[in-house]
Amino acid sequence: MLETPLPDQSDSLVASGHRPLTGIPLYDAVGEWLGTLGTYDPQQQYAVMQKGGRFPHDLYIPLAAVSRTDSGAWYLALRREQIVRQDWERPPEPTRAE
Repeated sequence: MLETPLPDQSDSLVASGHRPLTGIPLYDAVGEWLGTLGTYDPQQQYAVMQKGGRFPHDLYIPLAAVSRTDSGAWYLALRREQIVRQDWERPPEPTRAE
């Protein structure tokens, strides 16, 4: 569960509908640095970790995998070894509004 809320829903959206998080560091469950965040999509419930760092490609991380945030950093509930096995190299399929 997140200790700090995600960015305010009233923040202005960028053209794609994603909210900027550029440069916020992302860590795994044991505190190993993974990379930096670029944006998040509140409707589709994922954040994008920009390629570089520990991964040669962008990762589309489900917000459910975020265990907590604090003063300028996000932490995942998974270890790097577990993250490698996730299918996070593509954005999730869009969900339909009901």
